[in-house]
Formats: sequence, structure tokens, C-alpha cells
Amino acid sequence: MLINAVGCKGYDHELAQTNNLRAVSIACQLYHTSYGQYPDNLRDSDLAPFLDGDFAPLDDEWGNPLRYQGSDIGFTLTSLGPDGQLGTKDDIQLTHPETEK
Repeated sequence: MLINAVGCKGYDHELAQTNNLRAVSIACQLYHTSYGQYPDNLRDSDLAPFLDGDFAPLDDEWGNPLRYQGSDIGFTLTSLGPDGQLGTKDDIQLTHPETEK
């Protein structure tokens, strides 16, 4: 078997985490479509059918649980990033619906 390693830059944890947040976001949106509200938390048993643990894990790339803050109109998902500290520049966050920056 030949593997083409030309142009291979290595594993990008930040990109992988952003994609994970998108997958969890989609699960939360499907939950909303089914139940008319967003989940109270990511461990809600009714959310489980919309999550695929291989594609939407509830821990970030660095082993920290994802942070979830829901409301009637949306939610925010946060990864603490490589330093494991909330509120630092390496946090990765996704808000739904997206807000203008």
C-alpha cells in the first residue's frame, strides 16, 4: 500500500474541534426540531439519539467536557482549548444562531 504524504501537514486539533462543535450543534438543532426547544444540557438522554459518539463526542480534543449554554432562542458550545481554561484566547466557540461579529 502506498501512502501519499506530500503536502501532509499533520493533525489539526483546532479544525477537528471546530468540526466536532458543528456536529454537536446539528444534534442540538435536530433536538429542537423534534421537541420544540433546545436541550437543557448535553447529557440529556433525549439528545443521545441525535449524537454519534464517533462524530460528535461530548469531550473536546484535549479531554475536557464541552460547555453548553442554552436558551429559548439558541445555544453556545465552547471547547476550553489546549490550555483547559475558560475565557482564554484558545477557546473555540460556536453560537447558534450565529451572531454578527
